[in-house]
Order: sequence, then C-alpha cells, then structure tokens
Amino acid sequence: MWLLEGVRLTDDEQLAWMSQEIAALLVKHLPEGKSVALSGEIARLRSQTCVQIFGSNADGMAVFSINAVLRHPPPRQLNVKCVTNNND
Repeated sequence: MWLLEGVRLTDDEQLAWMSQEIAALLVKHLPEGKSVALSGEIARLRSQTCVQIFGSNADGMAVFSINAVLRHPPPRQLNVKCVTNNND
C-alpha cells in the first residue's frame, strides 16, 4: 500500500495515479499542451491491471499514449521501459 496525502492506495490505484501524473506532466510540457484532451481506461484482470491514457488534439489526432501494466503478484524487481516515437 502507498500513502498519497494521507490516503492509503492499493497498488492498482497507485498505478492509475502515477499514469495520470505522467500524462499531466507531458501535457504541461507539450507546445500545444493546452489543447490536449486526456482520456483513459483501467482494466483489472485476475493476473494484471492495465492502464491506458491517450492524449489527443482538437482534431482528434493522437498526441501520445501511456500504457502501464502491473502483474499480480508484482515482480520482485521493477523493470521500467520508456519508448518515444516522433512521427513527423
């Protein structure tokens, strides 16, 4: 369990919160950030929890996506991978 401003969060809730924080940070630093809309989903399965967050512009074109997966039980060692694509 994690604590966030005095509230206990489960691992699944922490994963969702961290993904939302990363998305907010990306929006803040994008040149067109003020016009980026966020949407997302959380799926809880027996063996894992998946979080997907999408950032899109006013035309509905994708700006970025965040995909995060937490396996149950969590791994003993955390492996973080970040992939960026520039499709200009």
